[in-house]
Amino acid sequence: MAQEAARRLQAVVLLKGARVAIAQPNGIVAINPKSTPALARGGSGDVLTGLIGGLLAQISEKADPAILVESATWWHAQTGILAAQERTILGVDAWTLTQFLLPLLADHRREMPPGP
Repeated sequence: MAQEAARRLQAVVLLKGARVAIAQPNGIVAINPKSTPALARGGSGDVLTGLIGGLLAQISEKADPAILVESATWWHAQTGILAAQERTILGVDAWTLTQFLLPLLADHRREMPPGP
């Protein structure tokens, strides 16, 4: 479904489910390999959408949106896994997810070399 929608719309399409599929207009589909049932909660997709939107707002026009969406999806899944380990699968709501996401991104940013 994601692949057909991406082709018809000529856009990157993300289909959120047990495994997230990210389809590109050229037919390439990436599947995020890791996730957790903790992300099958109301508001989890809103957090992912906000993360994607925030990243899109910060990149240059030349950046590949598919890579950005794949990266945001990976961070979202990793955050859900971490939160579920500490809070249990049922203890991860959208607000909790953001509370785990922000420090995780900040820690990663400190490890990155300075940009050009």
